[in-house]
Amino acid sequence: MADEILCSIQDGIATLTLNRPEKRNAINQAMLESLTVHFNDLEQHRDVRVVVIRGAGKVFCAGRDLREMGQ
Repeated sequence: MADEILCSIQDGIATLTLNRPEKRNAINQAMLESLTVHFNDLEQHRDVRVVVIRGAGKVFCAGRDLREMGQ
């Protein structure tokens, strides 16, 4: 499985990319947990001044993953 959240840091800008384009970047539990880990990690980076959140593919984020929530 590919990483569902990609993170890069360059020139004081952290970019988090929601990486489930096949699901329109719908947020599942694994993504929520990964976002929490990334945000906690980024708090420790004194050089990061901006965090940009983007979506892979054509859609930013369709919201919560309703299929997962229904299980």
